[in-house]
Amino acid sequence: MKSRIHRFLAVLVIIIMFILISCSGCQDSKPEKKPKLDNAILKEKMIESNKHITRFENNQIENYIERRGWKDMKSLSAGLRLWEYEPGKGSSIQDEGDRVSLKYTLELINGVQVYSSEADGIKTFTTGKAEVEKGLEEAVLLLRKGSKAKIIIPSYLGFGFLGDGNKIPRQAVLIYDVEILL
Repeated sequence: MKSRIHRFLAVLVIIIMFILISCSGCQDSKPEKKPKLDNAILKEKMIESNKHITRFENNQIENYIERRGWKDMKSLSAGLRLWEYEPGKGSSIQDEGDRVSLKYTLELINGVQVYSSEADGIKTFTTGKAEVEKGLEEAVLLLRKGSKAKIIIPSYLGFGFLGDGNKIPRQAVLIYDVEILL
């Protein structure tokens, strides 16, 4: 199923590029006959493609949660999932300007671990500064110092269509296991 989506997206990108290249190469002496790209149709196709990807990712995430028996996993806004399996007793994290440090492991939905605090060091960031993935920050703002949680981040709240350019591929669903230190 995933490969069909990738093929569909690749074909869509090639078609769009072909249209754009063919339109930019037209040096017709009659500008009024120059083929025009219908932005409304293109926008509609892109929206439909995004909806399809979102549904596919949501199904992937739900199957992942079910296979692991994570019955306490909560669905938050925009498809983000959070399960605080060990509640923290420390202070809560504020919306803007708090410095947050956490131990973590980050794996892809296929189980491949890509980053961890053990290998890469403690992750530290300031809330409200867009220093980490949107989904990670949104989830962390719901936790307290000492909390341990599983966080599932759909690609559009993670590294999106392009990935991180290193270990995280494009359109990757991310699974964090975090412990809030500060």
